[in-house]
Amino acid sequence: MISADEIRDIAAVFELAGSARSEDELEQLTTEAPADTRAGMFFALLKKLDGRDVPSECRDIGFFRFFVVNGLLQAQRLRFDLRMYALRAIGVGLHEFADYFAHLENRSSDSLYSAIARDEKRYFAFCIAQLIELGFEMDGLLMTMKGDAYDQGDALELRRLREDGPDAFAESFLFDAREKTLFGAVFRQDEAGAIDALQRYFVDTYEVPFLPAPEIAADA
Repeated sequence: MISADEIRDIAAVFELAGSARSEDELEQLTTEAPADTRAGMFFALLKKLDGRDVPSECRDIGFFRFFVVNGLLQAQRLRFDLRMYALRAIGVGLHEFADYFAHLENRSSDSLYSAIARDEKRYFAFCIAQLIELGFEMDGLLMTMKGDAYDQGDALELRRLREDGPDAFAESFLFDAREKTLFGAVFRQDEAGAIDALQRYFVDTYEVPFLPAPEIAADA
């Protein structure tokens, strides 16, 4: 069992680690989270992320959500400043969807969480906007959403989209007409700013947080 408050504690250590401006600063950071708590164990992982088996580490810690695992796998591939950005973005998602993730983990009674369907939709919207910003390809995005889907029918539909490709989005029940149009523009790659338009729509429509990626210097 894991509570939403404990997930927020985990979110806090992601945000703390992600605040580091250098590897030396990250090494010097400390947290008030006890070392034997999930938050404390995640903090230790984030400080020494290179070469770690992230899926196994998350299972050992006792909190395995695809958003966290796939987000950390992506973070491992990034240079330091972008890795810190990824950690902050994961922290934002954990904080915003702590109740949703706790419900998935605990499989508590739906009557105690009447907003589950709404929050699943908001979680999907957040993933579409934020994970694209983190550099996820469509395959990884859909796998993450499927892995953290509450509704089994939605999970099966996400698998179908992954298997059938871009044309399947035009007839999917997961998206409204405007969303299908925006996805179509992204897949056709024939409109400047199509990805930005897709992200803005999901952020604004579903009122989810969004952390823009830092600008990359031309000589980086």
